[in-house]
Amino acid sequence: SYSAGAFSGTFDGNGHKISGLYIDNSSEIKDEQAVWYCKSASLFNDLGSSCVKNLYVEGTIHIDDITCAGIAGSSSNIIENCKTNVDIETNSDAAGFIAYPKSGSEIKNCYNIANIKGNFTGSIVSKGQTKIENCYNTGNIEGGEYVGGIAGVILGNFVKNSYNVGQVTASESTKDLGGIIGMSKA
Repeated sequence: SYSAGAFSGTFDGNGHKISGLYIDNSSEIKDEQAVWYCKSASLFNDLGSSCVKNLYVEGTIHIDDITCAGIAGSSSNIIENCKTNVDIETNSDAAGFIAYPKSGSEIKNCYNIANIKGNFTGSIVSKGQTKIENCYNTGNIEGGEYVGGIAGVILGNFVKNSYNVGQVTASESTKDLGGIIGMSKA
């Protein structure tokens, strides 16, 4: 039996580091039901309306056909004062913090130093609706369709006091590429 519920509560890392996060597909998952419940390869599958703060996550995620993120696959609340150094390589969507932020989510005072390679790709979010404030990236970002130093696709126009100094690289199939945002939709 599998549970697909979201994490509930506040995860305060109190300035500590989670190291050794390691997810790969060198040994194939044989149980298709387990794959269906696992919506993302990340520290948290779904944060729901939970908050994560004061945390440093370090590791490696190399897996295909599933969304990858350093902290969470999805969230509708706040991630603040966090750092990620999770190298990610996938043929799906990828982000250093949240792959698919939902309405109401905010990412504040966070930064990524890892290299990230995916389809819809950004150092903070891959695609979704969120407010990003006081965030930055120094890692290299490489992507397929939509690629940005901070966000691959952002729904809404709220990115404030954020910057990217990492290299942003596109594939031949890239539709939109940006140093900060690959594509923005208001």
